[in-house]
Amino acid sequence: MLGSKRKLSDLANIIVGGTPSTKKNQYWDGNIPWMSSGEINKKRIYKTDKLITKLGLENSSAKFVPENSVLIALAGQGKTRGKVAINNIELTINQSLAGIIPISEDYYGFIFYNLEKRYFELRSLSSGAGSRGGLNKKLIQNIKVQIPNLKEQILISKLSETLDKILTLYERKIKLLSQIKKYFLDNLFAKNKYPNLRFKGFTNAWEQRNLLTICYREDNKRKPVKRQDRKKGLTPYYGANGVQGYVSGYTHDGNYILIAEDGANDIKNYPISFVTGKIWANNHTHVLKINIKNNDGNFLVGTIKKINYFKYLVGSGRYKLTMESLSQINVWITIFPEQRKIGIVLNNINKLITLYESKLKQIKQIKKELLDTMFI
Repeated sequence: MLGSKRKLSDLANIIVGGTPSTKKNQYWDGNIPWMSSGEINKKRIYKTDKLITKLGLENSSAKFVPENSVLIALAGQGKTRGKVAINNIELTINQSLAGIIPISEDYYGFIFYNLEKRYFELRSLSSGAGSRGGLNKKLIQNIKVQIPNLKEQILISKLSETLDKILTLYERKIKLLSQIKKYFLDNLFAKNKYPNLRFKGFTNAWEQRNLLTICYREDNKRKPVKRQDRKKGLTPYYGANGVQGYVSGYTHDGNYILIAEDGANDIKNYPISFVTGKIWANNHTHVLKINIKNNDGNFLVGTIKKINYFKYLVGSGRYKLTMESLSQINVWITIFPEQRKIGIVLNNINKLITLYESKLKQIKQIKKELLDTMFI
């Protein structure tokens, strides 16, 4: 991509907004969209979380930003600072946002994707230290952008926008499937003797059984290997939170439920998985072998996930599910034919989620390569 480098101040007008007093009710709940920096992650702004009145606008530093402008977070919690969005409606902004209003409407998409790619560079420009630093109007004005001819700008913008639409589609599919999965986990699994939702033909009561009467431990076969000492291969190497890489050799071969022992990254959605075939397990995950003739692995993951693990964990900070605690866990079990039906449903959903996550990753990589090529 060829073209001259120009300051953003040569391409656009830069404005910073403000916030009406929250102590005056007459300034809020009007009909004027007002955006805070926390909404920057929407990327495309069609609606704001809050509205202000004309009186609130007149008595504050909030400013109108015309549609098809670029918005950038000057400050904000965590990773917010330096992120950009496009407003598809006219709106007002607070003091933690800057509106980049292109002098020519054709520039807005190009400017957005240029700045989106430069997220880490923008954060490094921030004034102040660490997470408390911030961008300001002057810093934004002085950012240099290499501008190609108009035809190339439009091409880059349209290609990137198309990829964004595909990414959004896959993200929505994953979100919907996750919601469907949660519904089934909440209703197909019993909290007492009978679940809320059942397949036709099943009326039997479920029974509560100790986990270690259904599975038996093979923790003694686990073998941790430092990253630098692992020999590359095709066997998945499992830790507390799933696959950590692929190695040569194996520690276990069969059908297993893996439950994090320590180092779980999510206590509420405790790391549990059903695996088959050859695996290598380190000492941060419990390995429980199951007999698939009597139990369905996907069903077992679902019923084991229903447990509130917090009450079984010991320690603080890096919690641990000890062998003693594991032996106290009871789960609800039904007959194998019903297990199988539930397991098939969950497995099909999991396969679709995995497929869409893989597609999402691929599209993100394609977009990255496109932007790396287009923006030198």
